[in-house]
Amino acid sequence: RSLAITLATLGENHPDTAVTYNSMGQTYHNKGDYDKALKFFSKSLAINLATVGKHHPHTLATYISMGQSYRSKGDHGKAIECNSKARAIHTKTLRRDGDLAGHAAQ
Repeated sequence: RSLAITLATLGENHPDTAVTYNSMGQTYHNKGDYDKALKFFSKSLAINLATVGKHHPHTLATYISMGQSYRSKGDHGKAIECNSKARAIHTKTLRRDGDLAGHAAQ
């Protein structure tokens, strides 16, 4: 229901829609339905890349979520790939004070 409202009010290509997809992915991950979780995470990632960019904390969080689902389903190669992308984003956006750039603004 939340997704339907988000889509109706903001559309498919909005950062908040990506957040909703990520939340749905987390729910399916917690239920153990990793394939369905990954479908939602993939939608979230595509929107994040198109709207907030590849170095944004939301994109970082989505890669971490995807890595967790891949690890949980035993696909360690994909998990490492996602975690490596997350680490690259973290390293690029790390500030001198140790916080992610822009993280406090969320």
